Amino acid sequence: MTKTFNDKLRQILLLILIILLGWLFVGELYIFLPGLLGGITLYIVSRTLYFKFVFKRQWNKGGTALLFMLGYMVLIAIPVYFSVRLISPKINSLVNNQHEIMQGIKIASAKIEEYSGIKLLSEQNSTSFANKASAFIPKFLNSTATIVTNLIMMFFLLYYLLVNGREDRKIFKPDYSIKTPKYR
Repeated sequence: MTKTFNDKLRQILLLILIILLGWLFVGELYIFLPGLLGGITLYIVSRTLYFKFVFKRQWNKGGTALLFMLGYMVLIAIPVYFSVRLISPKINSLVNNQHEIMQGIKIASAKIEEYSGIKLLSEQNSTSFANKASAFIPKFLNSTATIVTNLIMMFFLLYYLLVNGREDRKIFKPDYSIKTPKYR
């Protein structure tokens, strides 16, 4: 009686430990989840064509995986390039004409104050705005580093899954031909 109770208690404690470790793992590494999901998605999208090249046409696994990665890099880089190209003149004009922009904001604030009696732009508001703008730059750089890290993780996982995915699927695929012993 006590042996089965101790086994059940051990199993419950082990299950609680596994759940806590899983929660800690997901909680700490959630920032890399887009890279992981992106790599899996790209693998699912491209595995049929990849297997066709590798197994039917006898192409090299590593070279074909690198070719697919290059293609996906181009597909990702083209929209990013055009987005940066379209946005950069606007950002440059904002940076170069800060004085004119502040003058426009002051004029708009004066008109709103004239009509409603509410002063929008005061010394406190302008210093608060400047503090928030200066705090935005480190957040922007951190998000850029996170995006680059997720892209690296995505392409690394894509390469690994393309080259070794078929062998790894055999490990996780259950073999129903093996007879499992029946317990009473």
